[in-house]
Amino acid sequence: MNKSKNAIIILYSIFFIFLNINLLKAEEIKVGIETENTFTTFRMQSIIGRWQIKLENTNNKAIKTINEEINTEDHAVIMLISKGIIVKFSSGFFYEEGYNKITISDGELISLEFPGKSPKLLQGNLEVSLIDDELSVINKISIDKYTISCASSEVISCEPEAVKAQIIAVESKIHYLKEHSKHPKDPYDVCDGSHCLKFQGTGFNRELVELLYPTIQNHLLYYKNKIIYPRYHHTCGGKISSAEDVYGTKEEPYHLSHNDIKDSKGSENCFHSPSFHWTVEIQTSSIADFLSLEFAGGADNIYINWIPIKINNEGRILMMRIIGRKVKEISGIEFLKNLQNFYGLNSIKSMRFTLEPLRRSILIRGMGEGDGVGMCLFGADGLAKKGLNYKEILQFYYPGTTLK
Repeated sequence: MNKSKNAIIILYSIFFIFLNINLLKAEEIKVGIETENTFTTFRMQSIIGRWQIKLENTNNKAIKTINEEINTEDHAVIMLISKGIIVKFSSGFFYEEGYNKITISDGELISLEFPGKSPKLLQGNLEVSLIDDELSVINKISIDKYTISCASSEVISCEPEAVKAQIIAVESKIHYLKEHSKHPKDPYDVCDGSHCLKFQGTGFNRELVELLYPTIQNHLLYYKNKIIYPRYHHTCGGKISSAEDVYGTKEEPYHLSHNDIKDSKGSENCFHSPSFHWTVEIQTSSIADFLSLEFAGGADNIYINWIPIKINNEGRILMMRIIGRKVKEISGIEFLKNLQNFYGLNSIKSMRFTLEPLRRSILIRGMGEGDGVGMCLFGADGLAKKGLNYKEILQFYYPGTTLK
């Protein structure tokens, strides 16, 4: 009799486990697509499946709806004109009345191509609408698929334990942003740009990420029973900085400064990174152009030079002073964005650098790539190579946190 009861209890437990997993898998997130760019047209093409297209005009009292569909042999062009959104299908149908909402659903894989951009492959459902006289595209996708896609674009390691650690950091960040959205006034939870998480669609999915994800799915990082906002970067150059130093926040006690060396022995965990050491030479004449365009709205001779005024114990510049007819002080992380915007992402890779004036140029000798806060991705790869598992890697970079 007891055996029968135990068997029933086990069956119920298994049932509820599967029920909870399915509920978690079904949880969706709304992702704003191409939010950092303004566009008035894009092309969509079905890659797998038959997509249902619903065109709506809700401006009038009488809601007008038209249903269409595209399969793998079709494509459609969506354009924004003065009277609203119009759609031209490859079949020849041209809906030019002007709509303010389009939903695209029920297919498996679709390609969106924006002007000047590579095609973006997406799963889930799409919603196109008018917001402030601009096109808005939102991808409604399950959190598990979104996690795999985001992790695939962030992960740089092929070590399984490092990949697991990085997936957990990405998924924790996604859940944190869903609960604490940076876009409270927008109709989406997260954007696909650097403001939230880089999301390039499912076309960049790595097979290793998809294989490992089910083994650690829904394992999230917590600090004192609250989900954390895990920061990570490409390469620290051997030294991790605190979030309080770099970002001025005291709300992330799990982002502490420490050496990126396990047990203070051997080489730095990210020593094998191509960005561990880097050197850039910039012409003195270009500095004036940089300061003019980035800080003076194009006006000349407002700012003529820049000097670091605050450097932390890890050698990262925390505050920069721009001098000239005016004086401006800016945080190191913001100054890095301006440098990379002007000179390119692969120029000055971090704010951990020294300056060496030459006759007609300045030699910048730097270490690391990114902000240097949280998990060093190349460091995680190095720790995995040293035999640490994903739990130990996460504890190393996010001390005091727990996995749930």
